[in-house]
Amino acid sequence: MKSFALAIIISTMGGVMAERLLACGHHLVNSQNHPWTQSEIARAACGRSDTCNGEEWNTLFEVLPMSSGPSSWVEIKSTGVYCHKGCWGDIDKYNGQCH
Repeated sequence: MKSFALAIIISTMGGVMAERLLACGHHLVNSQNHPWTQSEIARAACGRSDTCNGEEWNTLFEVLPMSSGPSSWVEIKSTGVYCHKGCWGDIDKYNGQCH
């Protein structure tokens, strides 16, 4: 019975840890905590460092801890979702989403 309860606790913790941290491109550029540049979010969104016709600003990015380096380092990965009507959310909560 104890091992069953432990399995439930571990699976619940795994669900919390697997939560996706999402941010809008414009939040990533303007954030005080993780100031990326427009060319960095464009490279992540469309593979070019100049621009994605401005779509990088309203693209959703997943924010991931880096596998090496200080624990405060993070990297971004495009989700492939462009928000046609704009992107919003609280950068401190990483809950970016489309309007």
